[in-house]
Amino acid sequence: MGRYSVRDEYFSSEKYSGTLPCFSATWARLREGGGYRIGVKHRHSSEIRNYNLSAGATQFSLNLDYLYRVARPSLFSRDAELFLGPSTGFFMHFSDLNIAYSELAIPYSFAILIPVGVNSTLVLPVSARLQLAGSFRASIFSLGMRMIDLVEDVEEESRSAF
Repeated sequence: MGRYSVRDEYFSSEKYSGTLPCFSATWARLREGGGYRIGVKHRHSSEIRNYNLSAGATQFSLNLDYLYRVARPSLFSRDAELFLGPSTGFFMHFSDLNIAYSELAIPYSFAILIPVGVNSTLVLPVSARLQLAGSFRASIFSLGMRMIDLVEDVEEESRSAF
């Protein structure tokens, strides 16, 4: 569970907020010199609100990180490992207002991002079978796409044809 807040200019300039449950799974394979990590995350709620108006929100992301060991610092009298490397992924956001609508005004908002960036991970062994890991990811460049209002564009084209 987590708190979610968004200002979607397609709907209005007001902020919508609420709780957005999250399912997340990550699998990492780290070896002597490095490794990789794959992560997937899904978040969904139909109760994101702005006063009495509610909206649904769905987010999905898939991440792929390559990790190369760059240092072995000592933390709390234990030998930790610091990994750095490139990162990429896929992020999708979809939201819809819970209102009645006609075919001329569809209250949906949709966006996709494909980021390229860097990531770092610090792994600290606690015992022979338990490790603490902390990660940081920063996007350097992202390619994005958003849904356009197709009905509005068709109407504008038909009016400009006359």
